[in-house]
Amino acid sequence: MSRKVKECVVPSESFACPNDLSMKDLILSLQVYTAESEILSLGLRRVYEREESKRKELIKAHEAVKLVLNRAHEIHRAVKSRNKELEGKVFILEEKEKGTSKKSTSLNWRN
Repeated sequence: MSRKVKECVVPSESFACPNDLSMKDLILSLQVYTAESEILSLGLRRVYEREESKRKELIKAHEAVKLVLNRAHEIHRAVKSRNKELEGKVFILEEKEKGTSKKSTSLNWRN
């Protein structure tokens, strides 16, 4: 705000406007400042809307990543469980194989 407008808007010792500033000039100055503030407000609103849109996109991306990670975790758990089952079966087969090879070795030794 210009010094002359401040002198009229913000009261000081004297409540009168300076002699060289007419009411028309004051109104014109206020209209210019009002227009400038509306332009600034519009610009700020556009920036806010753009940032809000980016925020919503980031939230959607975050949710998508969470879903993918949860699914990967479920798959990992299932694979881990299946591996344990298979390890148990392999152990049993190895034990059976050891038992049959011992029997066949002992049978071959007797012959």
